[in-house]
Amino acid sequence: MSILLEKVTYVYQSGTPWQKTALCDVSLAIKKGDCVGIMGRAGAGKSTLLAVLNGLLKPQKGRVIVDGIDVTSLPAHKMAFLRQKVGLVFQFPEEQFFAPTVYEEISFALHNAGFTRGEVERRVKDAMDKVGLDYASFKERSLYTLSSGEKRRVGLATVLALKPQYLLLDEPTAALDYEGREKIYAIIREANKRGTTVIIVAHNLEHLANVCNRIIILEEGRVALDLQLEELALYAEEMERLGIYPPFHHQVVHKLQKKGLDINIYIKTREEAACAVKKLFPSLQEGE
Repeated sequence: MSILLEKVTYVYQSGTPWQKTALCDVSLAIKKGDCVGIMGRAGAGKSTLLAVLNGLLKPQKGRVIVDGIDVTSLPAHKMAFLRQKVGLVFQFPEEQFFAPTVYEEISFALHNAGFTRGEVERRVKDAMDKVGLDYASFKERSLYTLSSGEKRRVGLATVLALKPQYLLLDEPTAALDYEGREKIYAIIREANKRGTTVIIVAHNLEHLANVCNRIIILEEGRVALDLQLEELALYAEEMERLGIYPPFHHQVVHKLQKKGLDINIYIKTREEAACAVKKLFPSLQEGE
């Protein structure tokens, strides 16, 4: 199971003086179980890529294949199949809330999908539990009484209730404080552990490196770099040229390697970086 993009191109306002190419000849393979971070400067095509993956936008060229099905050729009345399989959470989902209560907001898409009343209730309870919202305490709450972090979790629950196999998130922690951000990323990690493939657009690589196993950087609508997490230090200079700065521990390892020191540059975590540095400098070992 996977998502494949084959030479996808998407152009806004094609044929007009305001024509803008958002994606150009993009080819990617997203494997089942991946947790992928998408980065790039403003206008690089990040949000457009998510919209193409979800079927909100149909590319002028190329194909999007989800689990063997070419969704670019699906008629509009069959796109519900894709929306349940590939769930998209917008940058500020709370701006699209319209129901009076938390329960009604989360259950709306389920009712539209034709689930029975009992199944709707079970799915709403399960989704609220996954995002850390107590069902009894929150189901009748007005959406306008919630904090920003709670609203963001309701937005996530609305998509998780459909049990998508692929979860797309556009800046899921934008404008949240540290506590709210950590709660959202904990939810994302758990979803990925349960087998949901996750694709996240974000601007902070330090945060993504704690969640993702792969980082894709776009530049002017093209894939500039497609890296596994352990390759970040190796490509630090190329990333900085693209306006993306690796996490600090990757920068340290990269700088030591550039000075000619024999250090393992293929690291993921701070702990792995610390071990590599201590191996290089034995005097840093505890107790010495």
